[in-house]
Amino acid sequence: MWLLALLIATSMGVLLAANPAHAATFVVNRTADTPDANLANAACDANASQAGNQCTLRAAIQESNDTNGVDQIRFNIVSAASVKTISPASALPTITEALTINGYSQTGASANTLAEGNDAVLKIQLNGTNAGSANGLVIQASDSTVKGLVINRFEGNGVLISGSGATGTKVQGNFIGTGANGTTALGNDDGVAISSASDSTIGSAIGSTAGGNRIANNDQDGVLVFGGAAVGNRVLSNSIFSNGETGIDLGGGTEDSFEVTANDTDDPDAPTSNNHRQNFPVITSATRSATTNFTTITGTLNSNPNQTYTVQCFVAAPDPSGHGEGQIPVAQTTVQTDAGGDDSFTCVSPVPQAGQLVSATATNTSGTASGTSIGDTSEFSQNVGVTLVP
Repeated sequence: MWLLALLIATSMGVLLAANPAHAATFVVNRTADTPDANLANAACDANASQAGNQCTLRAAIQESNDTNGVDQIRFNIVSAASVKTISPASALPTITEALTINGYSQTGASANTLAEGNDAVLKIQLNGTNAGSANGLVIQASDSTVKGLVINRFEGNGVLISGSGATGTKVQGNFIGTGANGTTALGNDDGVAISSASDSTIGSAIGSTAGGNRIANNDQDGVLVFGGAAVGNRVLSNSIFSNGETGIDLGGGTEDSFEVTANDTDDPDAPTSNNHRQNFPVITSATRSATTNFTTITGTLNSNPNQTYTVQCFVAAPDPSGHGEGQIPVAQTTVQTDAGGDDSFTCVSPVPQAGQLVSATATNTSGTASGTSIGDTSEFSQNVGVTLVP
């Protein structure tokens, strides 16, 4: 009996070591793409024969998937290159356990501090040139966060949030589709795709631009929301521009629905997926005062009755669709729809200049009515030019 007890205790010890019960932090210190050498030891190490851990991003994700709790991946890569570039040779492991990937942890990196514009310094770049048809990062776990990364040149999506288990995902403060300078065009397919997942936050939920992403130059949509149960997905305070298709696309159930989704005035926001196809605002005027040097954007929102919404206004980059894309977030306001589902809004900002285009989005903050979810963000509204008022 004592031998059996010993064997059971030993087996339990191995199982616990293979799948630790507590969250862990893995520090990536190599740009290589080597997998983890031994998942059983709970250490991120791609080469167990060398002294010290050789921790790659691939190995860190593998270890995180094998560890319970909300793990963290941080970076401490020492090399001559200012920007540390990780070039996967194939798809990175799908994230299946809660995980925060923090690109700001690399020495020299910092988040945006500007109310208008972006002075973020990002030092970790994922380059998909050699990854084939892969996505950059695929998230299927709840409560995961990706922040402070540069993600570019993937034939698939820069970030794919996929499946009903991927709730509460945050994608914040990244450059998706650009170089580390935030300007060079290095697009993915879609920038961020949300497939049948809910309660994601793309950007910043408190209206601050610090958490906003720059999503630009991607071949198709900036942000695509599609598939069953894809509701409650916030897209807020981002800089979205120069994408091949629409800036925000509440698709028709497939990835190949690229047209602007028209507002539904008979039964607003009734579909049970695609953020309930939340209606976008309608801008009625945009005027700049030559006296005060402020621009006033006014409009209306028709949506579900007796609900509150955040309306965000943007300087828009010209788009063939005539809707968005919202390149510079400039102001936001809150509206409360009446029993008929209507309300008006006003954004005031010194930023939009005469001759520029403006656009807007609406995001549900109540989610109490049938056919709504807290966090449903609309597509961009139709663009309106700013006129000067003497």
